[in-house]
Amino acid sequence: MSKPAFASRCTFLAVALTAALAVSQPASAALGVGNLTPGHIFITEVMPDPAKVADTRGEWFEIYNTRTEDVNLASLIVRSEGGTAGEKYIVTTDAIIPAQGFFVFGRSTDTALNGGFNANLAWGTALSLGNTSDYLRLEMPDGTLLAGLAWSSSVSGTSLEVHGGTLPSIGPDDLAATPVNLVYGLGDRGTPGALNSVDFGVSGVAPVPEPGTYALLAAGLAGIALRQARRKVALA
Repeated sequence: MSKPAFASRCTFLAVALTAALAVSQPASAALGVGNLTPGHIFITEVMPDPAKVADTRGEWFEIYNTRTEDVNLASLIVRSEGGTAGEKYIVTTDAIIPAQGFFVFGRSTDTALNGGFNANLAWGTALSLGNTSDYLRLEMPDGTLLAGLAWSSSVSGTSLEVHGGTLPSIGPDDLAATPVNLVYGLGDRGTPGALNSVDFGVSGVAPVPEPGTYALLAAGLAGIALRQARRKVALA
């Protein structure tokens, strides 16, 4: 094999290594749901029974993104208990939850109708949250559970916030009523889109690889490829 061919192969490997190192840095594009594992997102608060407006307008729940990258929730499946076969809502549009930030799903995004909270996305009539007991499941398109939350009671006009538990599933014992001093809009109690009254206190948050880990892996793979290319040249 001629030297120019070897040089071009080295150039290709150098370009590949540069690209690999570049993608190891925080990406500007949001991650897709398929890039998540259980514990990367979880439900932090739910309002099953608003008092200031009808349930058909004022129900909501909030999720949190533990990752250091934005996540696009498009294709996420949300399930609840209602009906004999359960209820299902699929996110069919781009819906970005910021890195280590919140995203609020609600019956309506109209603050004049929903009791005065800011919803990022409306599920309309697809879900109906039970006042006495119900659950929410966040699933990947293949049905893999990313996060779950279940409750066995609620107080009218008061959201339930997470005060502990082990991800990906949060149970009734891990929930507490939002304190009376935390109200929104027309006066229901809750903190949609903001921190709860106390730290979440959950365990089981999925680890996020450091950018340096990706860089070392990419460099190692490129090094192996370069050695293999040189060996082929020597044997030619």
